[in-house]
Amino acid sequence: MVDTTTHAIIEEYQPNKTSTIHLTDEEITKTNNGEWRLLEELIEKKNEQESRINDTNIVQPPLFAIQVALAALLVSWNIYPSSIISHSAGDQAAA
Repeated sequence: MVDTTTHAIIEEYQPNKTSTIHLTDEEITKTNNGEWRLLEELIEKKNEQESRINDTNIVQPPLFAIQVALAALLVSWNIYPSSIISHSAGDQAAA
């Protein structure tokens, strides 16, 4: 069975510390003064009481980071969009 968890996907497609998702994690951590880390919220196995991923101020940055990382991954494969459709925080990621 193929592991399709967020952690497995990040490790397979963006494993090094200079990848888009890791760099975004660093910047978000600086912005929120270390209150929480993007990669911890995405990949650590937390129960429902421990996870804050449903909090709006927590979920929006990871959504943005995943969208930007996906775009960077596609570009690394020489795949470029001919158009972009976005919504909400996706507007900034699409830009």
